[in-house]
Amino acid sequence: SLPLVHVTTTTHTAIHGQHYSLENAAATTVTLPASPIDGDVVWVTVNNGRTDNVLSRNSTQIMGVAEDMTLDVVMTYQLRFINTSWRLL
Repeated sequence: SLPLVHVTTTTHTAIHGQHYSLENAAATTVTLPASPIDGDVVWVTVNNGRTDNVLSRNSTQIMGVAEDMTLDVVMTYQLRFINTSWRLL
């Protein structure tokens, strides 16, 4: 398992190899790492009960799309960077 980081602010910049637990009462935006390489992983667990947290793509793609991703389900999102895009596992 990855080291757990408790996020209690409304914005946070992720680094690869970390597991982020969103615990702020307000919606939180997690910005994915800049310049990722193949195999980088980031996990984000929605622990604040919200369905309006956001993964900011930071100039990369998420699931092949050049858009930020709303975390609209309370769960753990596991992402791996493959080729040119972050992919949900």
